[in-house]
Amino acid sequence: MSSSPDRETPPDNASAGGTGAPSGLPPGADQDPASAMPAGAASGPSSQPGPESGPEPDRDAGLSAFWRRRFALIDRAGGWDGQRLANPKALTSWELVRVQVNIWALLFGCLYYLFKGMWKKGLVFLPISLIIGNVSYFLGLPMFSAAFVAAVPCAVFANGDYYRFRRFGETMWPVVRVLDRVAVLLPSSLGAVFLTMALFTVLGIEQEYSCSSERVTEGLRDLLHEKWDVPRSGLSVENIRTVGEGFTPGSLACGALVRGVVPEAPMVTFYVLEKGEGFGDITISVVGR
Repeated sequence: MSSSPDRETPPDNASAGGTGAPSGLPPGADQDPASAMPAGAASGPSSQPGPESGPEPDRDAGLSAFWRRRFALIDRAGGWDGQRLANPKALTSWELVRVQVNIWALLFGCLYYLFKGMWKKGLVFLPISLIIGNVSYFLGLPMFSAAFVAAVPCAVFANGDYYRFRRFGETMWPVVRVLDRVAVLLPSSLGAVFLTMALFTVLGIEQEYSCSSERVTEGLRDLLHEKWDVPRSGLSVENIRTVGEGFTPGSLACGALVRGVVPEAPMVTFYVLEKGEGFGDITISVVGR
């Protein structure tokens, strides 16, 4: 029997030169196009530069050098976490003072908040400042000093509040987020201001005609200066007290020690008219002289 000649089997890809390319294709044609590209070459449309691949925008654009330095210190301390620095130990004592006290806010109080665009927080501080200022004045501080005390909360919070306003757009503290609505903020703030003014106006009238009020003691020094012809700056009125009612209805009888006139510091009795206007309504009689 004649046997049929063996058919020649075409070599597979691996045996035909080890290139792995199908027969009839040039070497390297079966490679991944991406792997065949030179290193550093663009691999597709996604490698084209877009807006997101550009430099990060400057969040502090438009800030003065003063605020850039303050913000850098706050960043170094971990940011402003609510109403305080996240890590105050990262700053020196002097740097803490620079971050936590704003002199302009101490001078202008709530007006500084309005000027910097934080008017919502400024309206919250307005009744608070009025209460602190009036209480300080009634406790005996001069009006100028009481105004400084009233602005202390604004001075302490101003830097941190402005940091969060510029960096995060915060217009109200998270703990009182309900006041971020104008419909709630305006009636609450203006109502608080009205009640505060009314309350302290009433208290002021009562204090105005007390024996130890500033208006009365200053008027007493003026009258003693005119009566005894002694320098007003050398007069010291001490131990002021209410003795009782005066001779006329609605008046008060007061007593005080006056130093700077004679060594024995004579006791002075004077009367304050409850409805009087001007210091001429204070009459003085001196005991033992």
